[in-house]
Amino acid sequence: MVRLPRTDSSKPAASTAGARRRSVPRHLRDNRASVRIAGARNSTYSRRERNRYHARANAPARLHRPCPRVDKPGVDAPTISVIVPTLNEADNLPELLRRLAAALRARVWEIIVVDDGSTDGTLEVCGKLSEFYPVRLLVRRRPTDGLSGAVVQGLSAADGQLLAVMDADLQHPPESVPALLSPLERGEADFVIGSRHVHGAAVAGQWPALRRLNSWAATLLAWPIAGAVRDPMSGFFALHRVLFERARGLLNPTGYKIALELLCKCRPRRVVEVPIHFAARHAGHSKLGLREQLRYLRHLLRLYAFVLGAPAAAMPARGAPRTQQLRRAA
Repeated sequence: MVRLPRTDSSKPAASTAGARRRSVPRHLRDNRASVRIAGARNSTYSRRERNRYHARANAPARLHRPCPRVDKPGVDAPTISVIVPTLNEADNLPELLRRLAAALRARVWEIIVVDDGSTDGTLEVCGKLSEFYPVRLLVRRRPTDGLSGAVVQGLSAADGQLLAVMDADLQHPPESVPALLSPLERGEADFVIGSRHVHGAAVAGQWPALRRLNSWAATLLAWPIAGAVRDPMSGFFALHRVLFERARGLLNPTGYKIALELLCKCRPRRVVEVPIHFAARHAGHSKLGLREQLRYLRHLLRLYAFVLGAPAAAMPARGAPRTQQLRRAA
């Protein structure tokens, strides 16, 4: 027979645990919960700090109605892909996704966020929003080709047959995305531009004189190779995937004026300009500086050399470009 050691049942379990705890020196005790939080490196947080963190992280997402994820069984592949290049746009993305989801409610769509090294938590915001919206995140490490390269990478990764490009700062109204897609869906256009310079367009606020001068000069320099397009500097446009794939190998993106490069190298036959209301920046600050302006001039010289010197056999065939302006719908 095995004799079990006697235990003193007169002492409650709590007092026994307390005795064991008192046997550890006070300065070595750890009353905090060790929790790994995304974005932190081997940090230890108290329970109160952990709850406060999750409350802040979950607050924006709870305000939005969940949308179906594209990769879930039974969900159709997207027919529309919206490409949004970002650099420190964490404050703008929740509002952009909310308005874009409302505008494209009846369609199957995806948004591709191409980030160029944000340091303000943009990646974490995208991760949280991807639980409720069809968001795909592409992160570029040490990019050297600017916003244009980010857009081309997003277009290459898109699954939709209709491709739209817009900025994340909400200067391009998400509510106008269906207006850009409609001429493509009806077969009336190959390339649609959200224009600031056609009848019915509006620009919020008063631009500084220097910015107006820069915009006017950049547009004037691009007109000889942009055909009859009034706003080739627009970063808000849509096109067919077939048109992009046709000239994908010719693209050499740099700077921030990707629409001009696509107009020159994709060579669309039918270009439609849709009036938009160009809004003021919602949050953050503009990334356009002297360096980007100098990069634009170099980009422009290369486009002139391409248009004037490229052999016809190396370029996609097209007839004379035909542009059309659409009035703003009432």
